[in-house]
Amino acid sequence: MSAVKLKDIFEDAEDILGITEITGETGLTREICQIRVQQNIEGKNDRDRLIPDTILILSPSYLSKLACTSSKARKNFFQRIISSDISCIAISGTDSMPVFMRSFSEFYHIVIFTSIYDEFLLESRLIGLLREKILHAVSLHGSLVNVFGHGIMITGESGAGKTECACRLTEKGHAWIADDVVEVEKRSNMLYGRSQSLIKHLIHKRYRGIIDVKKLFNSAVICDETIIDIMIEFQITKDIGKEKECSYPVEKVHCIMGVTLPCFQLPAFPRGTNAHRCVENIVSKFML
Repeated sequence: MSAVKLKDIFEDAEDILGITEITGETGLTREICQIRVQQNIEGKNDRDRLIPDTILILSPSYLSKLACTSSKARKNFFQRIISSDISCIAISGTDSMPVFMRSFSEFYHIVIFTSIYDEFLLESRLIGLLREKILHAVSLHGSLVNVFGHGIMITGESGAGKTECACRLTEKGHAWIADDVVEVEKRSNMLYGRSQSLIKHLIHKRYRGIIDVKKLFNSAVICDETIIDIMIEFQITKDIGKEKECSYPVEKVHCIMGVTLPCFQLPAFPRGTNAHRCVENIVSKFML
């Protein structure tokens, strides 16, 4: 794993992390190389619970108790943070930073930020952000297929028909890669997609449950990975009259980890039959 500066991790992440205030900016030049986030657990054995070189999440209730303790107790708490080499501190569920935390941040050049999110959501988002910045990897919800030699990432709302479309394309001889959770990795400024290891070669079909894809398709059309070339967003609509349309211009572009992909918005019909034909048309025109 490569080391990344905190300033690069927090760049354009205000909305993702729900940041309301940040201090100790001089500490943003510090590097972090671990995808580890920990919540401070109150108890008699707190002393042994801090993991070095991680981002520490503190709750407002814990800091309120700390504010009411003696200056010696606060000093011991700060010493634990320094000796554990904590990379950054996040205060969850608040937009107000205690004065003593701000002073500590500025004096020791340790980045501290407040977030509107609770500790569990904040931890999840921090881990996702660290994976993206350090491992150059993200997880997307959707289906991934390879059509005419091009990797197609199909996204959209639950029930839009992503899985059904991917299955129909595979039945026509195109390659099936992943369903539900797609792991996307950036390598040499290109995006590679594959199935999450826990659900590799599994597919969830409505009304049928989880099925091994090898029972549905010939092994020759099942692949482990593909370069992602195009994104298609399914948008649920009730206008049946549009179902016969199979030609859609590029509406926008979508950026993932700094890589820009052409993105097509496609009206989706949960019980429709033409989505896979529309995808084939889009890829054919893209190739031209």
